[in-house]
Amino acid sequence: MEKTSHLDPLATAEPTIFRTRPDLRASVEQAAARGHARNTIRARNADWKAFLAWCRKHDVEALPADPATIAAYLTDIACTKATATVVRHGQTIAIAHIGQGFPSPLLHGGTARVMDGIKREKGTRQDVKSPFMDDQFEAALRALPDTMAGLRDRALLLFGLTTAMRREEIVAVTVADLRWVEQGVLVTLRRSKTDQKGEGRCVAVPYVTQNSNLCPAELLKKWLATSGIQSGPVFRGLRSNGKIRDRALNDREVARIVKRAAEAIGLDPDLFGGHSLRAGYVTMARKNGLEWTTIMEQTGHKQLATVKRYSRYTPEAFSASRVADAFTKKQPTEKP
Repeated sequence: MEKTSHLDPLATAEPTIFRTRPDLRASVEQAAARGHARNTIRARNADWKAFLAWCRKHDVEALPADPATIAAYLTDIACTKATATVVRHGQTIAIAHIGQGFPSPLLHGGTARVMDGIKREKGTRQDVKSPFMDDQFEAALRALPDTMAGLRDRALLLFGLTTAMRREEIVAVTVADLRWVEQGVLVTLRRSKTDQKGEGRCVAVPYVTQNSNLCPAELLKKWLATSGIQSGPVFRGLRSNGKIRDRALNDREVARIVKRAAEAIGLDPDLFGGHSLRAGYVTMARKNGLEWTTIMEQTGHKQLATVKRYSRYTPEAFSASRVADAFTKKQPTEKP
């Protein structure tokens, strides 16, 4: 039996309160939905649709699903998907079952063993994107075309590198979030992956160079002036005639812009993505001697171990481990 409200924890038997106060159901459901990031909801919905389609194709029940069915499904998608994605699919299926009053299928011993086997075989390390930084980044900016799209992409890339924002945060920025000051612009980040309650924080985009084509604040100002954007989303799509769309870019377009910039200077676009900007900032910051606490102020990270994953500054690993010291002979001390 397939039910459409698979992720709704209220989708079991109608609670008494909603029989007497049906007007509250919509508000409660909206509040529950806001408890998850938009990208998470979108991914889980896509995961569930994929599982339903797989079950229909193999003529098996999706809800409740037999543990063997789930084990087979996870093993099947593990052939083409990353470990983290397989784990997320499993979690989505579990949420759907719990929401309908069924026990979590991931607690079944056989399913759990299959998941552990997938993790052991494929590993759990996530795909690491190369950082966009230094001379390569400047060359990529210069290689972009002198068009409206090229101007937008340069502004977006410099903005993303400087703010170290995630791609969904970049496209969510509006003109109302910008406050121009003498040193540059302060960007109010109203919500992020690590700030689901919307407490918000400010991120600085400075004037850093005499070259307006490489200055993040100057280029952002130029993009807004040239595009005529005075309110609403800062980074938007373009129509075929070059006119600016009203809505914000899709966050996946940020990754495509990064890839195009990398490809423009002969780099392998598959090695780059949305995380390349965030990793680029952290790596350059460490390379230039910034302390982790200072970097975390810009990235918004709460845990040191998490922000360290973004650094690709290899000399740091050698100095931290002092591995070379093991091969250095100490000079004998002279006797007085």
